[in-house]
Amino acid sequence: MTADTVRKTLGVSDEFKLLFGIAFGTAKPDSPVRDLDIGRVPLPESVVLHDTPLW
Repeated sequence: MTADTVRKTLGVSDEFKLLFGIAFGTAKPDSPVRDLDIGRVPLPESVVLHDTPLW
């Protein structure tokens, strides 16, 4: 599925960039990656849910 298909289906304007991410597999609890702290904004500031109840 391309970003243009998602834009058309959900009515998302071109001013927004769409990002998709899917992870497969199992977590490794002892992985050094799990120690990274990159900081994040709260989800309501960075995510738009369409046709879904708000937080």
